[in-house]
Amino acid sequence: MAVPFRMTALALLLAAAPAAGLRAETAVPAWPLRGAVTDDAAALASATGDTAPSDATVAAEAEDPAPPPAEADDGPLGRAEGPAGRAGAVAPEGPAAAIGRGGRRAADETAYDPLGLRVGSFLMFPAVELRGGYASNAAGAAGGGASGLLEVAPEVVFRSQWARHAATLSLRGGVLHALDGGTGDRPTVSIEAGGRIDLPAEWTLALRAGYDYAREDLSSADYPDGADRPPGVHRLAAGAALDGRIGRVVLGLRSAVDGRLYEDAEIGGVAVSQKDRDNAAVSGTLRLGYAVVPGLVPFVEAEASRRIYAERRDADGIARASRGVALRAGLAYDAAPVTTAEIALGWRREDFDDDALSSLEAFTIDGSIVWSPTRLTTVRLAGSTAIEPSTDPGTSGAVVYDTTLSIERALRRNLTAELFGGWRAEEFGGAGADTTTWTAGVGARWKLNRSLWVTGRFTQTWFESAAAAADYRDSRVLVGLRLQR
Repeated sequence: MAVPFRMTALALLLAAAPAAGLRAETAVPAWPLRGAVTDDAAALASATGDTAPSDATVAAEAEDPAPPPAEADDGPLGRAEGPAGRAGAVAPEGPAAAIGRGGRRAADETAYDPLGLRVGSFLMFPAVELRGGYASNAAGAAGGGASGLLEVAPEVVFRSQWARHAATLSLRGGVLHALDGGTGDRPTVSIEAGGRIDLPAEWTLALRAGYDYAREDLSSADYPDGADRPPGVHRLAAGAALDGRIGRVVLGLRSAVDGRLYEDAEIGGVAVSQKDRDNAAVSGTLRLGYAVVPGLVPFVEAEASRRIYAERRDADGIARASRGVALRAGLAYDAAPVTTAEIALGWRREDFDDDALSSLEAFTIDGSIVWSPTRLTTVRLAGSTAIEPSTDPGTSGAVVYDTTLSIERALRRNLTAELFGGWRAEEFGGAGADTTTWTAGVGARWKLNRSLWVTGRFTQTWFESAAAAADYRDSRVLVGLRLQR
């Protein structure tokens, strides 16, 4: 059944258009909340001229008041809306555009940014980052030892330069090598494409597609016991979002497909199939909002989902296919470039085909706040709630709560410092496998010129598990040199 399943999954991906960013160990939401800022959404918005002014400006401007609200990113793919909600046209990118829009100040803010290479109607931004450092627990698991680290991470990003519509394509990869040789190399690949089609009557259609590859975390509850090395996880996602309004009524329709394919695990040199873990989730979401005043939109939304597996029953004879439903109510607020925010409270339930599995149910909170009290400082707070599948015979799955906070400050126009932290909790419903992960750290970025940046990052991780002897800590520092064009 594995081959027909894989063909079906690929057909769904081609038919559906693209979804949110990909990670091998976390859930991909049906679509990012409007207030959320993802790397590629920000990249697309930057390419189209829809972002708020950069935070990196001269220190003497620290006390300057922020400019009045203007066009801001109000969609997952860089859709721009003014106070009345009109979709903004795509503006060309470049130093000339920066000078024309904000004079000398805007030119200073982009003085150290790469210019890219013209490829037809696109700008191409190639880059490679070389990093070296140290980790006190290179394996990221209980009993892991210290090791030096080396990493190479190439990337290339394409951004459209069109008068209408927008598109972006990013290709990223990397290999992290532990010098102790005991944990093995950890390769990663990420491919993501996004687009925005400007439709008549101020409607927009946003499309995304992505592929991600990474090794499974050793601390995963479903990690194969006794595996010689972490098996690889292929992640494919696709989605589409149609947004618009009729008068003050704001409408949104979203669809998403998220597929995961697991490589065989090697245990004692013998390949052990993980095909019973291969699965795909399909979801649809309808949102209805009302613009009380420009920039303030309360909304409600409903979501239905279906998850299917490559094999009807897993290795323990359990049918893990499921159906889910979610209801949310929230508020979207747009006062860019000072504040953009969205928060939604709701409820989610997932029922399984096999009566042996109990339903998963959770109160949900999802949202994002981006606040720039001055042109030098940006505060980002984001949170999400998801239900993750599992093939552990003792549980139906996990309710996952994820929260991140970052504070970025421009010390000089070419020097930026960052404080960040995070909290992640996985609740497995009495299976004795609940986990909590705390992270905290600092980072810095020094832009020597348009082609050469120096980066540094220190991260402290605390992992706690209800399972016996599974806790660990890791202190990790990486210093890198970024070459770009």
